[in-house]
Amino acid sequence: MFETSLKTDKIGTREWVLTNDLIFVFASPAKIKCEGQVYTLDTLVAPRGAHTDGASTPQLLWRVAPPMTGDHAEPSVMHDYLYRTEMFPRYVCDVAYRMMLMANGVGTAKSNAMYAGVRAGGWSTWSKDHSFASLENARMLLPGHPWEPNRFDLEKAA
Repeated sequence: MFETSLKTDKIGTREWVLTNDLIFVFASPAKIKCEGQVYTLDTLVAPRGAHTDGASTPQLLWRVAPPMTGDHAEPSVMHDYLYRTEMFPRYVCDVAYRMMLMANGVGTAKSNAMYAGVRAGGWSTWSKDHSFASLENARMLLPGHPWEPNRFDLEKAA
């Protein structure tokens, strides 16, 4: 469940910035298997200062799922943060999104539809440029994320 409420300032036509940390705590640690690894998630934090475009729903669907209001808004903002920081593989981000939707009271049908939407359309955002450089930039530019630049120098050499 979300421990904090969503607070933002609008800074562009479809862009907002968090004015407080957005914190989600899983009721019990979530174990998500992906690419032969198990990722255990218990608490996710999108820090104050992180940018978001909210739910990336087509404008045609805004009556059902507007970008920044409704029970899906907090999970959508956290999902944006997970994508932008590339902390986990895309599949893990998307499964966590569905779990956050359900925990936030979004109905099963809407949760499944929004999950299907990110699985079908999220690749366009995810595949733009996921290189060592994009990962380094994404993590360094977002506030509050512990970062060790030397880690990637070692991985590039391996």
